[in-house]
Amino acid sequence: MTTLVSAAASVPASFGEAARSSHDTVQPWGVYGSVVMALWCAFFLLSPVYLMSSGYPQLADLAIVVLVPTLLVQTGLRIPRKAFPIVNAMSLFVLYAVMVDLVWTVLLSDIALVLPPCFFVFNFAACIVFLSLYGCYGRRFLHWTAAAVCASMLIQVVVSFRVTGTGPTRVTGFFNNPNQLGYYAILYGSLFWFWVEAVRLPRALAGWGPLCIYGSTAYLAVQSLSRAAVAAAALLLVLAGVRNKLVLLAGVLAVCVLAVAATQWGRVEDLQARFEKKSRDIEDEAANRGYDRLLNQPQYLLLGAGEGEPSRFQSQHFGEVHSSLGTVLFCYGAVGLVLFLHIFFVMAKGCGVSSLLYLLPAAFYGMTHMGLRQSELWILPMMVVCLKWPESQRAVSKYEGVCSTSARRNGSVHEVVG
Repeated sequence: MTTLVSAAASVPASFGEAARSSHDTVQPWGVYGSVVMALWCAFFLLSPVYLMSSGYPQLADLAIVVLVPTLLVQTGLRIPRKAFPIVNAMSLFVLYAVMVDLVWTVLLSDIALVLPPCFFVFNFAACIVFLSLYGCYGRRFLHWTAAAVCASMLIQVVVSFRVTGTGPTRVTGFFNNPNQLGYYAILYGSLFWFWVEAVRLPRALAGWGPLCIYGSTAYLAVQSLSRAAVAAAALLLVLAGVRNKLVLLAGVLAVCVLAVAATQWGRVEDLQARFEKKSRDIEDEAANRGYDRLLNQPQYLLLGAGEGEPSRFQSQHFGEVHSSLGTVLFCYGAVGLVLFLHIFFVMAKGCGVSSLLYLLPAAFYGMTHMGLRQSELWILPMMVVCLKWPESQRAVSKYEGVCSTSARRNGSVHEVVG
């Protein structure tokens, strides 16, 4: 852990950082930089700690709440120019989602429907914070982010040992349910996967770093006994291994160690029992996840039914749709789905279609679970854009014009190249 943090702090040339443009205005670290970085790292370290019921703000969210006004007052929003297109695309989806939910709030006279769009607004703010910090501190910020991600995962591995691992016990860690632990492992494993491919690790980390983190991803997924998480973790290891032989070796070693340990703890039998108990035909499985309401109430498929108050829907499953894309389609309609997919179209257009691979494990998990509220899901494509979008490609968009005008007026928003 000490090696990881010291490497992130020093950011040596071996990280393969490209030469930055002469117009780049990366700020020196200083006391202010140390404070905001500590808050940002605290977000990842505290993200697994759930003190409130699911669906409500958690302790880690306070870090973003503090960072937003701090950045506005101290440095403004230093959004990289190349990130304007994806920010613009995400803002369109968020605005539409908020509008749909507000309309249904008025129609149903239920103030509780205001809460779901707040998650989209918050996650949008988290992305702006991420991009602004990258604009201020460049790749040093990304290395500290990766260090926080790794530290958070290793802490969760240690925490999971407080459960004996015998019997059908599903590990939750500090989450409210085991599915959240499994999804956390997929998202943090994906963040690490992209980071380790986008930069060149120093020798101190190149060997044991991937082994520890990919091993932790598989371990936490198995401990959660979430079928979707285990399958998504396997997909992540395969994709990462195909693109990097060292990662493939680390993944094989991690799986071998995990298989031996799981056999000793009886987790193989537990996982097998979960798969057998939950095995259904495709139609029953889809209905149990809430997909049946797409057929039962097609009148919502154009503009959306809004989130919240699931009792108004005809479905075999009581509750929200257990699917990220299914939720977008049913709650925000075809219009919302197009705006949502447009975010990733912009990413693929600017960074290449292969950049979508980093989102596949989370998307695979999202086929059977609602994962749109997790901030890390939205931060991942922002990180991809920061490192994969060609430096020479100018992002021309309405959002850029707004930011440029604002910057000229009060200096609160800055353009950063690179």
